[in-house]
Amino acid sequence: MKRLALLILPALALAACATPPPPQSPEVGVTVPQNWTETPLSAGEVPDAWWIGFGDPRLDALIAEALQNNPTLRQAESRIAVAAATTRTVQAGAMPNVTGSVDGSRTHTVQSFGGPSLTELETQRVGVSLNLQWEIDLWGRVRAAQSAAIADRQAAEAAYQGARLSMIAQVAKAYFSASEAWQQLKLAEKNLDSANELADRVDERFKAGLRTALDVRLALADVAATKSRLETRKRLYKLSRRQLEVLLGRYPAALIETPSTLPRQLPAAPGGLPAQLLMRRPDIVEAERKVAAADSRVRSAYLDLLPRISLTTSTGLASDQVGDILDGKFFVWNLLGNLLAPLFDGGRRWAEIDRTRALEEGALAYYAVVALNAFAEVEGALSNEYHLRIELNALQESADQSAAAVEISTDRYYQGALDITQVLQARRQYYSSESARLTAQLALVNTRVDLFAALGGGFDASSVLENGDHHEGS
Repeated sequence: MKRLALLILPALALAACATPPPPQSPEVGVTVPQNWTETPLSAGEVPDAWWIGFGDPRLDALIAEALQNNPTLRQAESRIAVAAATTRTVQAGAMPNVTGSVDGSRTHTVQSFGGPSLTELETQRVGVSLNLQWEIDLWGRVRAAQSAAIADRQAAEAAYQGARLSMIAQVAKAYFSASEAWQQLKLAEKNLDSANELADRVDERFKAGLRTALDVRLALADVAATKSRLETRKRLYKLSRRQLEVLLGRYPAALIETPSTLPRQLPAAPGGLPAQLLMRRPDIVEAERKVAAADSRVRSAYLDLLPRISLTTSTGLASDQVGDILDGKFFVWNLLGNLLAPLFDGGRRWAEIDRTRALEEGALAYYAVVALNAFAEVEGALSNEYHLRIELNALQESADQSAAAVEISTDRYYQGALDITQVLQARRQYYSSESARLTAQLALVNTRVDLFAALGGGFDASSVLENGDHHEGS
């Protein structure tokens, strides 16, 4: 057995471990500015738990629940395990393949030499053997394939981080959307109470002969329209809660509690420059790792044109006595080496080169698409926030003025100085402005969530690039 070890150990020592492909620097195809064009930001990092800045412990608890139970996130996590197993499978191709066997035989022979007597001969043979086959990766073809597999695993890890970031942003936005839906519902209830009050007072004046039947009809029509809007708000509120419950991995029963107000103070805008985005967004890192994997596969395809050197060895013990297999005198072995050079394969290897090069071009184009979309998301979030703040101030002014107009028009109507249509118009204007203000306030909060997510949400690319080969160590 010691002699067998002397044959195997050098082979294991020569089987070098593959390493992850180095970071690539694909071209985006455009000139990246030094800072954002809409609203410049300072250089800096996004906090890991950026959502804590909203100051809502209930939101913190719901995000923790989603991280634990969200099925989409578990699905993304399973892809890491698949990629890791694939990497180990590819790595096994660089290691010696050792098989063992035990065989035995017994032969009984009867011989006659022309006389009346027969000669019987019985023989037996027992053997134990180990066989080793190993392709010497002299040119690095197998190591290049291993590097590609490691990059695939790193891409899967980055994809998981991207799914995690997206899920956190979705939970936060669904949480705030449910809050806005609740406020819209309360506004609709308040509007219905006001419409009923107006209709009652118009009916009283009609019965007293102070108003016409037309006023009653218009007031009752406004009540019916307001009831319709109320039911719409009830439906949307239930829908928003169900959407949040699905993200949490709960049954969508529309029973989850939601906050009664949206946050007035937003967490400080995170820092980050356009150049930093290329290494702080998980989807961009995922795309870069796909480029690295494609590059390694191109290299492996070219190296497949070179001759392959393989080593085959077998060793074992054989004897006609079982006890003798423990005796080194019966040790036998052989060692064979061969050189396999491709001469003609119908163009298969060159076709594989063309295929891998085309995949690499596709990966480079995909990287540019992802990077440009990432830049657009940040620029869009910064632009949206700037304009939403102006819009929100205008809507607040409109709601305040409309509320005053409702009060004035109602008093003057009761005094007989205005027509009821003017009162109803003022009421509709107030409801519309207040509802739009709530929608704009939600959009502003969601835009801050989008900005955190667009800037990478605290993602650390080094956790993927440095730890992508956990299972591929020497």
